[in-house]
Amino acid sequence: MTETKRASWNSDDGKDIRAVSEELPKILDTVVEKVPALIRGLVEAAFSESTGRELGKSVAAFYATLKQQGLPDDMVNQMTRDYLQAQSALLVNASKSFSTGRGPGSEDEE
Repeated sequence: MTETKRASWNSDDGKDIRAVSEELPKILDTVVEKVPALIRGLVEAAFSESTGRELGKSVAAFYATLKQQGLPDDMVNQMTRDYLQAQSALLVNASKSFSTGRGPGSEDEE
C-alpha cells in the first residue's frame, strides 16, 4: 500500500499541500474573528426586548387558553408560572450553549 502511495505522489500534490497550508491560516483567522461576534449576537438576541415581548405574548396566550377551558384559577396560575419558567429556561440554556460552545450531544452534557 505504501508503494502505491509513493508511486502516485507527484509534484502537483506538493503544490496542493502548499496552497492549503498557505490558505489555512487566513481561514482560521477569519473564523477566530467572526465566530465570537456571531455567538455574542445570538446570545444577545435571546435576551432582547423583542424576545421578551414575544415571550410575554406567548405566556398571555397560554394563560387565556387555560382560562377559556374553564380550569380552576389556582391551576391556571401554576401552569402559567411553570410555562414561563420552562420558556425562560430554554432561552438561558440556549444562550449558555452558544456562549460555551457546548450544545446538545456535547461530551460535557449532563
